[in-house]
Amino acid sequence: MNYGATSAHTGHDEAAAYLELYRLSPEGLDRIHEFGKTASSRIGEIIEKWYTWVETQPQYEQFFSEPGTVERVKRLQTGYWEE
Repeated sequence: MNYGATSAHTGHDEAAAYLELYRLSPEGLDRIHEFGKTASSRIGEIIEKWYTWVETQPQYEQFFSEPGTVERVKRLQTGYWEE
């Protein structure tokens, strides 16, 4: 896929390719949009629950051994999802 393309037609083609790649119907896409509206107001809670689960994983210490790393990553993720 050409991410640098600017024509409207190419953008439509790319969107259609993603729908096909992920086997999304228009109805499925609508459900994703609705979920996004709900989830966006709870992003902090979702991220907290995610990292509560991540802490139970065997690889946790491999990626989050430095003090403050988890909190920094949480802040970065919150900023990303709120954007």
